[in-house]
Amino acid sequence: MAGNYGVPQRGVPQRIVNIINNTPRKTMSARLVVAAFGMMWILSWAALGLFTDLAFFTDAFAWSGVASLVLVGGYFVGWPLLKFVRYLVLDGFVFPLDRLYDPISLMLFGALPCGLVAISIVQRFSLKHGAGLAIVCAALGAWACYRFFRRWSGRVLWSGVLGTGRPDPQRVPMAVSEANSVSFIDPATGARMGGFKPAAATAAAELVNALVIASPVEPAPAPFALRVGLSTGRLANLGHGAGIAPRQVVALSQEDAAQNIVIFGGIGGGKTVQMISPLLLQVLEQDAGALIFDIKGNFIKQTTTLAKRAGRSFQVVGDGGMACNLLAGLTPETASKHIKSAFLLSSKKGSDGFWIDTATELCRNGLGLLQYISGKYSLAGLYEYIFDNEAHTDVHDAVDALLAGDTLNTRDRRALTMYRSYYEGVFSRFSDEVKSGVQATAAQVLSPFRHPDLQDAFCGADDALEQVDFTDLVNKGSVLLVEIPRAKYGDGARLAYLLVKLRFMNMMDARYTASEWNQTRPVAFVCDEYQAIVDGISDPDFWDKSRESGCIGIVAMQGYTSLIHAVGDKVAAANILQNFRQRMCFATEDMETIKLAEFLFGQVDREVANRSMSASSSTNPEDGTVSTTESSSVSVNQQRKSVFGPQEFRELAGSQALAMLRIGRNNFDDVIEASPVFVD
Repeated sequence: MAGNYGVPQRGVPQRIVNIINNTPRKTMSARLVVAAFGMMWILSWAALGLFTDLAFFTDAFAWSGVASLVLVGGYFVGWPLLKFVRYLVLDGFVFPLDRLYDPISLMLFGALPCGLVAISIVQRFSLKHGAGLAIVCAALGAWACYRFFRRWSGRVLWSGVLGTGRPDPQRVPMAVSEANSVSFIDPATGARMGGFKPAAATAAAELVNALVIASPVEPAPAPFALRVGLSTGRLANLGHGAGIAPRQVVALSQEDAAQNIVIFGGIGGGKTVQMISPLLLQVLEQDAGALIFDIKGNFIKQTTTLAKRAGRSFQVVGDGGMACNLLAGLTPETASKHIKSAFLLSSKKGSDGFWIDTATELCRNGLGLLQYISGKYSLAGLYEYIFDNEAHTDVHDAVDALLAGDTLNTRDRRALTMYRSYYEGVFSRFSDEVKSGVQATAAQVLSPFRHPDLQDAFCGADDALEQVDFTDLVNKGSVLLVEIPRAKYGDGARLAYLLVKLRFMNMMDARYTASEWNQTRPVAFVCDEYQAIVDGISDPDFWDKSRESGCIGIVAMQGYTSLIHAVGDKVAAANILQNFRQRMCFATEDMETIKLAEFLFGQVDREVANRSMSASSSTNPEDGTVSTTESSSVSVNQQRKSVFGPQEFRELAGSQALAMLRIGRNNFDDVIEASPVFVD
């Protein structure tokens, strides 16, 4: 899908966008206009009657009515309508009156002129037929006016007398917005293509012809963009200042998407069909690289179908697919940091950090020795070094032989001596109890990779298997699906997923300095059930700078509680979540997620009507008469209420998601309608 969107304003020049941004969203209801007119009439009537010689009940009354009509009508109606005509004629732009008036007022604007014109035409008819025709014309005018502003408000109809309605040459217009779909214009045939379909870059660039007169400037190829849904305008109607006007295509540019996307939603809430699959399809259609994690073990079917639709191929990494030595190419320091993340993932929350830190140091120094021995630098080789006495002795003998020879340069000799001295000088001096505890910690991560299949896939044990090259993601736009069935490998699958994630992050970090690599192609990181592989060390360190590397994170979880539970505390969870600025939340009962939305959206003043009624009766003892008294009152108060709370979450439809977005340099929030992608 070519990126033919923009900020969530309709596809208009930047000057017009600025006009829309400066137009208040607070609507003026018909009741407000009538109340203002009545108040102005009373005040002006009193002023004319008291301070002039006009008759109080005749001339003062009449002239005050005329003055009120001119003042109130001019302010509430005349001035906005004058702006509407001015922009339509000079700029070809439909001024967004729907931001100033409620639907009833808009319908009155259409009903009054049509009704008056009809009355002037049908004077020769009978009263019965003439009145009926006038009512029909007024109703049609009201309907036409309402539909016009719902469809064209904020849009450019023509270039205008001044020619300012032409689009900015460097600004890519948004797709034509429809109620439930996006339409594209085929420049070759002029036919409208509806639905969620890919478009060639030239077709996307020529989309401007469907909106305004074509610019003489040759349009640039459409940039990368991800469509997330269609706005409903619900938050704007609730008084939220960052709300989006209804019926707009909401999309993220590459820069916006690189601020990372997180999707929340309860189980069975449609996260995959409604959001993950549509986003992945668009990634594949735009020649981006993608690393996809199949945590649940059932996403390979969706990936196969989506890749076929996009005309792409993908390769499986893991069980029965390509092999990946998880430590190859990493320094002992980086590899041990990855292993420490695995220790944290597999350990119980609140466990003593001494065991993890000491086990990490043992692994670091062990890997420092193994890197000089051919075929041993792997998780399986590290396991043998720590737990197999014979293998341990063989490694030390080989290292001693290297140190005794003259093949090492000065730097390698110093490094190898440092790694060699750790075991004899530090670890061997620990008590047997401490050694056992450290080895038990290391075994939690290393033991699963003793499985023959995991050795072949992730330890380089089978030279016949094709090895994955993660740099192909950026240089060739490869698509990799990591498939490690948890039902088959248990916790080993979870650890393997984590370490593959860390290898990917390490490669993307290296993209900064590898000038010979492709520096422009976006690469997507796609993972459902992300809480299964998240950790509090590597994730905050990577995601806070991933934007510069061109990485687009697309992750999904049941809720914020899942993230908190995975990393152990709210501070660590918040540290990770703050790097995911594009947030979509489907219906959920997770209170932490709901509280997060309530906090971000804040509160607004809402009118609350309180009605009270009382009745009393009494009997006169002298004549037996009964008197009854009834009274009622209505009071309207303003109360501070959350813009979007638990009740609103419960009201979300299956295809709706609460979107908290950062587009350009502004925040945009709304309830959006997702465009699901179903897989047979």
